[in-house]
Amino acid sequence: MQSKIIEILSNTDPIQRIETNKDKYFSFIDRYMVGCEHKKFHCEGDVWEHTKSTANKSPQNGLQIWNLTHKYARPFCGSLEIIPTGRFRRYPKAPHRSRDYPSMRITMVDNFKIIRTLLKFEKPGDCYYVQLLRRQSDDPKIGGIPNPAYHGNMYSRSLKDYLISSLVHFDEKEEEIKTLCKTFDVRAYIRLNKRNYKDISMAIFKHITEEICSGDTYASPFHLISSGAGRANSAGKEKTWIVDVDAEYIPHKNAIADMITKCEPFQAREDIIEIPTKHGLHLIAKPFNHQKMNDFWQNYSTEQGITLSLCDIHKDNPTILYVK
Repeated sequence: MQSKIIEILSNTDPIQRIETNKDKYFSFIDRYMVGCEHKKFHCEGDVWEHTKSTANKSPQNGLQIWNLTHKYARPFCGSLEIIPTGRFRRYPKAPHRSRDYPSMRITMVDNFKIIRTLLKFEKPGDCYYVQLLRRQSDDPKIGGIPNPAYHGNMYSRSLKDYLISSLVHFDEKEEEIKTLCKTFDVRAYIRLNKRNYKDISMAIFKHITEEICSGDTYASPFHLISSGAGRANSAGKEKTWIVDVDAEYIPHKNAIADMITKCEPFQAREDIIEIPTKHGLHLIAKPFNHQKMNDFWQNYSTEQGITLSLCDIHKDNPTILYVK
């Protein structure tokens, strides 16, 4: 079957061959293209390389292949529907992403129900920081060029912030957040490490004091609340990290989770929460021995014959709450 797939994609007229064989082979081909089932084939990158080669030799053929993918196959990665969009994307800063992987788009991510179960309000002033942000990749374009009215730094792309103070408050804001995301084409993010009003206030006060002591130059105070909320991690022993499992790591998801459980101070597999994202998922876990995790991954990648470096680990970043 593997040789058949390669033969189809290497053909001088792959479009006709795919059209002819779509009912028998195409869903199978497509699952391999998004790396959801067979780790060895995905990691060797045979289908990726042949498809990329086809696109390089004939961009029109390459685009048609992915248009056919969109037309005839709607593969599933876990419970998430993924649709290749017909473009290749390069990640120059990441050595393990030397290949051109296709850009993939999940039709919608709604994590309100999952995240609601993770919220804990134990002390007066406890809250969770929610941000509605437009990523630069989502900026409106004029003639294919990002509209300068929208394209800018993080603060200019922030639509609205929330400090969620209770489960009732979280439920009350759900529809409003979803409506704003749909209307303004933004994404809702939430930091799962709780904040506290007192700690946020102290972070703001510290920033103002440092500016006073530094001299007569003052930055705009407009961002003080968002900056304070971003820095004031009040989670304590309840702190969590995010292991960012992008599309190319999905075949290794269970192996990565198992490695986390083997790192001090150890945690049960069922305590590691999976949060769907646009291009994969986030594993939410308690802090663990990062060096030990890296050692486990190096051994695993050597045994599996793969060249991916350890996926990104974030110690206080937001995860996705909602994106249309």
